[in-house]
Amino acid sequence: MVNNASLLNSGIYNVTVTDGNGCKGFANVDIEIMTVGTVQPAIEWGLSISPNPSFGLFEVVLKKSHINPLQFSVFDESGRLLRSFALETDTKTLDLTDLPSGIYLLRIAEGRNTGFMRLAILK
Repeated sequence: MVNNASLLNSGIYNVTVTDGNGCKGFANVDIEIMTVGTVQPAIEWGLSISPNPSFGLFEVVLKKSHINPLQFSVFDESGRLLRSFALETDTKTLDLTDLPSGIYLLRIAEGRNTGFMRLAILK
């Protein structure tokens, strides 16, 4: 474990593991520490999702242009990935009507920047 990891901690680490019988194993591990930015999707990307809450149909609207498509992932409250898609146009209907009522987390990513929004389904 690298405590207080920073970009300066990137590099090749030599790892030695010894089992209960004294047998040793060796490995060289290349560790890259990367920074990730957290953004507010409505501000940074001009992203709106409505209606929210809904019965499971959400209209995703992108009001700012982007070099790369935004990558979306929908997670349930236990962190299980339910859907993934890329937004390649300015609008998309997100159909979650097959999911039960609840709060879901929508992760939006563009490169190293990530933002989050909550979606509520009420049936």
